[in-house]
Amino acid sequence: MLSSTIGQLTAATVIVGSGKIEGVLIMAERALQELRDSLWVLNKESITIEEVEQRVNTLFWQYRKIEMPIHLEAKFDTANNGLKLTSTKAGHMYRIVQEALSNTIKHSGATLFSLALTQKNGQITLMLQEKG
Repeated sequence: MLSSTIGQLTAATVIVGSGKIEGVLIMAERALQELRDSLWVLNKESITIEEVEQRVNTLFWQYRKIEMPIHLEAKFDTANNGLKLTSTKAGHMYRIVQEALSNTIKHSGATLFSLALTQKNGQITLMLQEKG
């Protein structure tokens, strides 16, 4: 979890290189929020897909706020309403998204990052794609 937060700060370094110093402040704020979220996840037995969706949307909003040159899309299967995951699984799912997005921004130069989460026959699939 801490490595994801450090990844966020590393992504902020890329932003500084692009001349957007205010982006560093936003990303540092986000890193602190991630530490708080980590503690919150550890103190819950289960987390709904909707809660994961809210976190992903907040993460995407933070990147949009600093005007990153990448389009972010998230699609969550609405059939997942009320589905609960263990806090460990939900936390891992969120961290995967966070790390993939951070790596995409730092290394790929992609113009699109998309996420799709679906559920079928009791199996959850998280698909991440980048284009660029």
